[in-house]
Amino acid sequence: MPKDHYRTLGISPQAGPDEIRKNYRTLVKRYHPDRHPDDRAVQAHFREIQEAYETLTNPVLRDAWLQERWLLAAHGISTTSQPLLTATDILKRLLTLERAFAAEDPWRADAGSRIHRITDQLSEEHVGILKQEPEQMESVAETLLRCGRHLDPAGMELLSQQMKDLLPEKHPVFASLKRMQAEKKSEARWARWKPVVLLAAAVLGCLLIACFA
Repeated sequence: MPKDHYRTLGISPQAGPDEIRKNYRTLVKRYHPDRHPDDRAVQAHFREIQEAYETLTNPVLRDAWLQERWLLAAHGISTTSQPLLTATDILKRLLTLERAFAAEDPWRADAGSRIHRITDQLSEEHVGILKQEPEQMESVAETLLRCGRHLDPAGMELLSQQMKDLLPEKHPVFASLKRMQAEKKSEARWARWKPVVLLAAAVLGCLLIACFA
């Protein structure tokens, strides 16, 4: 069942962006882990607050969440009860994340939030459910790999570690993640050196023009 993000943030379904943002900031100050370093319950609630805010402020995630609530209500299932989660449900959540990542601005996206949203679907409970339905495993692995393309190298490394509880060590997804991680690191190095290379090329060009002028 989808979580009640409205209740988590203490808002009504009619709340606008300003009210959502205001309540979120108030709750972050109250429940931030730095203020409760030894209280795991408060820290778990803080993660729910973050998830609620990210869902309600991301059009793709919000639409998927509202659709899930509507479908449950249409089938007469109470949204206050907790039905059994299946491997298909987890796969659907991962597919929703993949679409959300693709729609986000890569320059403004929070890398930490992205990996957190993925690894939330690889909790010990979820891994246990997935292992009971191995026919979904390949689809889950492929979706995780596509989600991983939107992570930075550190996020890919963390995702790889999390997936070791789910997939055999020799599964090809790990080699693919390692290649993607190497490519991202290479891109990051080039991004750092690109201004220097371009500047050097410009200076060299000016010198050559001066020499042959």
